[in-house]
Amino acid sequence: MVPTVFGRDPRLQFVHFDDALEVLHRSVAEEHPGTYNVAGPGVLSLSQAIRRAGRVTVPVLEPGLAGVAAIARTLGFGRYGLDQVDLFVHGRVVDTTRLEREFAFTPRSTAAAFDDFIRAHHGGQVVTREQLAAAEQLVLESIRQVRSTVRERS
Repeated sequence: MVPTVFGRDPRLQFVHFDDALEVLHRSVAEEHPGTYNVAGPGVLSLSQAIRRAGRVTVPVLEPGLAGVAAIARTLGFGRYGLDQVDLFVHGRVVDTTRLEREFAFTPRSTAAAFDDFIRAHHGGQVVTREQLAAAEQLVLESIRQVRSTVRERS
């Protein structure tokens, strides 16, 4: 069961794990100064995400949500913090136009990213150790390449 704020259905965006790594890799290996919003195109409402995950909503009044989150955390039913409470109340959606234009890259849709997360989560592990090690290696190699290029130019 997922606690929600009675009368609210915030909009959310998600980014696929592999797309997040691709953006991180390109940020290190290419010239992309500045700050970028990273998310998949499209949105899911919280109620849609909960249904896709096969869960049931438990609407609570907004003042009680922080208390429900604290109880759940204490009982070990979740890792709900104040940032999650804020997300359940207001949602979060960002403009990724600059990312898509300057990186020439469009992440998978929010719905596809969320669905892959749910499939992996039901499998018991969101990211395997091998996937994480490969991603870390890719980022480290990119950093080394950038440093080598900077040294050669100096």
